Amino acid sequence: AGEAPRDVWLRVTSNTTRMLWVEATTQDEARARDSWEEAFLGVALGLLTAIVVWSLGAWLNQREPLLLKFFVVELVALLYALQNVGYLSLIFGNALSPDFQHVVRNYFAIASYASFTWFGTALLIEHGVPRTGPILLLRSSLLLVSIELLLMIFGQPRYALQVNAFAS
Repeated sequence: AGEAPRDVWLRVTSNTTRMLWVEATTQDEARARDSWEEAFLGVALGLLTAIVVWSLGAWLNQREPLLLKFFVVELVALLYALQNVGYLSLIFGNALSPDFQHVVRNYFAIASYASFTWFGTALLIEHGVPRTGPILLLRSSLLLVSIELLLMIFGQPRYALQVNAFAS
């Protein structure tokens, strides 16, 4: 087909939201990009892992509730990232079916929002922000998590993730 520009149509079917960047490249270009992306992901996941380990150590040392909340947020973020880039599949192999991994990813998306909101609320309270205004707004947004979980339980992950995207 040569180097001439052309259109390639791709059909993606999913029951959840997807954002894709698709570009046709040569195999050499694809390998080079994959290597760069793997290196970047390795550094990012390493940094996230270091933050998780540090926050756990800080909480074990000081036993402050805010540090525990920070640890939970970072742990959820690490697990979500590992799942999104496919590393949980590498860790667990065929023990986790693709359908189960898909469900886990959806729950991690909701847990990520919920834990960040939980931590953000605690952080604002810790710094003396009155329990009205931003605190009330954050706490009320946690009610959306209940709606999201109910939608997930009743087999409506697409709507649950749409609510999650709206809340985020």
